[in-house]
Amino acid sequence: MYRQVWVHPVDCLLQLIQFRKTPNEKLQTYRLKTVTYGTAPAPYLATRVLNQFAVDEAANYPLVVPMVEKCFYVDDYLSGDDDEQRLVETNRQLIDLLHSGGFNMRKWCSNSPTVLSHIPETLRDSRTELQISQSGSVKALGLLWHPLSDEFSFNVPEFVSSEPITKRLVLSEMSRLFDPMGLVGAAIVSAKIFLQALWSEKFNWNDTLPEEYQKWWKLYRFEIETLSMLRIPRRILVDNYRTLELHVFSDASDSAYGCCIYVKTISSTGEQACKLVISKSRVSPLRKLSTPRLELCAAVVGAQLAGFVLESTKWTCPVTYWTDSSIVLHWIASSSSTWKVFM
Repeated sequence: MYRQVWVHPVDCLLQLIQFRKTPNEKLQTYRLKTVTYGTAPAPYLATRVLNQFAVDEAANYPLVVPMVEKCFYVDDYLSGDDDEQRLVETNRQLIDLLHSGGFNMRKWCSNSPTVLSHIPETLRDSRTELQISQSGSVKALGLLWHPLSDEFSFNVPEFVSSEPITKRLVLSEMSRLFDPMGLVGAAIVSAKIFLQALWSEKFNWNDTLPEEYQKWWKLYRFEIETLSMLRIPRRILVDNYRTLELHVFSDASDSAYGCCIYVKTISSTGEQACKLVISKSRVSPLRKLSTPRLELCAAVVGAQLAGFVLESTKWTCPVTYWTDSSIVLHWIASSSSTWKVFM
């Protein structure tokens, strides 16, 4: 993706490298004329050009402009539609649009045989043929998506138990489980709380942890492996829904606070579904705060996350906020002139 984007000639002087094939040759200086992987602005520059390209070609490809603006994560594209034929046309326009600019979309996969049949075979992911087995899965932004069952799962990393357990190792292993939607936030926040405890004890990065801390982390490793058995349906709405509601739950403890958002839908036939959309958690600060204040922090995170969901989905639906803290409810209902700002 990056190599398809030219850099302005003036800025190429900031991308100079020296190279020679053997130690005996004279050093030669080269200018890198395209966006270069590893530089700080590279993801922004490539994405910005991609978005501008879609705007410039909007008249020729009207269906894909909003898709390019909202459905790309750098060079990964994730989208869908209730209408298969409309999705087929959208994909065709997207392939043609990006191909004309040198961005060739590859590794296509879909849970719809109809949609996938309209993608050239050379552009499909080799693991997403229609004969894909039930255990087959495709990696999508660190998660695993099973097209046949249309479910997400987690690729739990393998931990090397022979290495000494240090604060550096704990941070490294904790970062290997990618959960952008907070679908397993309850499991990950435990690791965050543990890491905060290591900071409060002021252990050095490479010090072997005391036995009690090592036992805790070994048990966490063992228990986290069960996440590989978890299957989460990708689809969160019922077919032909007539009612859609968002419910935001927030809570706090002395160790952490956070929120989760559920969507409830009811179809015209009375079918109901209530599915987790997203969650977010934060570790309580080391500076001691009262539980009501932490409950208020959780409520704020919930309101912000609900705004993000509504902005991303463009849903116009009632939103209900839930908290079990009566103090927070009275704080929110009172005049803002009575509030005290706290950090």
